Amino acid sequence: MRNEQEPEGRGEHVAQPLWKQPFYEKIDEARIPPHFREILVDPFDGTQDPHAHLQVFQTQIYISGGDDKLSCKLFPGTLRGVAL
Repeated sequence: MRNEQEPEGRGEHVAQPLWKQPFYEKIDEARIPPHFREILVDPFDGTQDPHAHLQVFQTQIYISGGDDKLSCKLFPGTLRGVAL
C-alpha cells in the first residue's frame, strides 16, 4: 500500500503550492504604505515591449514609495489577456 504523502514514482519532485512557499508569505504580508501614490501604468497585454513595461512599473513603484515586496504583490495587476 502506497503512503499518500509520498510522490508517485522514484526521483519525482512534487512542487509545493505557491502559497506554501516562504517567498509568497513575505509578499502576501507586504502592506501598502500610507503615503503610497497610485501606480499609473498602461496594462501589459503581450503586444508591447515587456522590458519597457517592467521598467515603467518599477520606476513608478519606487517613486511612489514602494519596495520589492510590494512590487511583486502589485505587478500581476498590470497584466491583461494572454500576459496574465
